[in-house]
Amino acid sequence: MKSLYTNYIIGILSAAVILLAAGLSLKKEWIQTGIAKNPKQKQPASIVLTWEKPTLETKDQRFSIQDRIFVPELAKARDFDGADLTNRIHYYDEKGEEISGEWTVQKPGIYQLQVLVESPLTKRENRKTMLVLVDGGMGK
Repeated sequence: MKSLYTNYIIGILSAAVILLAAGLSLKKEWIQTGIAKNPKQKQPASIVLTWEKPTLETKDQRFSIQDRIFVPELAKARDFDGADLTNRIHYYDEKGEEISGEWTVQKPGIYQLQVLVESPLTKRENRKTMLVLVDGGMGK
């Protein structure tokens, strides 16, 4: 004849087996419906999307009429990932005409330049306006 404790132990073990079977059955259903993660399934690589504009560093400049103004040196740009975008900067004068290379100014004055850079990755752009002061120079 079985002792009372043996009956308790058999009852507890039977309940544990039933609960384990029910839990495994629920987990299988949860994996199929997408509620739980499947540890055997490989997760896709994460893709990071960003909508950040590239950074554009400009500052107002002062030149004399006889100075040679190299437009590509007037500003610097970096993309969100740190890539240098300085060679992708576009400069536009007050008339909307693009300026590149060496810029020759015929008369003294204050000129507004629109500076624009576009990220090749995010296609976002950053625009700034910079002022260029051109003095009359000596003897002019």
